[in-house]
Amino acid sequence: MIPIALYSIEDDYERNFMINLYNKYYQISKNKAYSILHDYDEAEESVQDAFVKLIENLPRIIKLEPAKLSVYVIITVKNVAIDHYRKKRNVC
Repeated sequence: MIPIALYSIEDDYERNFMINLYNKYYQISKNKAYSILHDYDEAEESVQDAFVKLIENLPRIIKLEPAKLSVYVIITVKNVAIDHYRKKRNVC
């Protein structure tokens, strides 16, 4: 399911760019998050949060070449998943 935050982007080009990015990298992002969290729900939440962070950096990422863009997306997902893992570990 595409995050609602993607639909809140006002510019049509940027919104379509992010929706395409989400569709292209969703599965690999979820797999990366799951490899860190070992929980499907937490992985899904991490992917959603990562794409919100990507929206915040949209002017930067929209200019990246495809190879750098894919690395940027996966590193963002990895870092958000690690943050979720740390928060979960500190709560328990």
